[in-house]
Amino acid sequence: RKQMPPPERPVAYETVVDGKPLVRGQAVRVRGEQGAFVFQYVWLPDGSLTLYGGLHGHGTWRSVQPERVRHVKRSEVLREDDDAS
Repeated sequence: RKQMPPPERPVAYETVVDGKPLVRGQAVRVRGEQGAFVFQYVWLPDGSLTLYGGLHGHGTWRSVQPERVRHVKRSEVLREDDDAS
């Protein structure tokens, strides 16, 4: 699911958490929450992350501070320098 913020809200679709880049659509695990969540956007005024996910079949929206992210799953998207040769 995609939740688009209203156009006037200051958001970004990429950020860095624990030194790791986080882009829209990338999965994360959150301390205190069950299941995996998908990053949607970061709310710039306070830096909170808007995520969707949780237990399978019971997905919910969450807004969490970056400090609660315990694991950023590796993106499945290959960068040009990652191509196998």
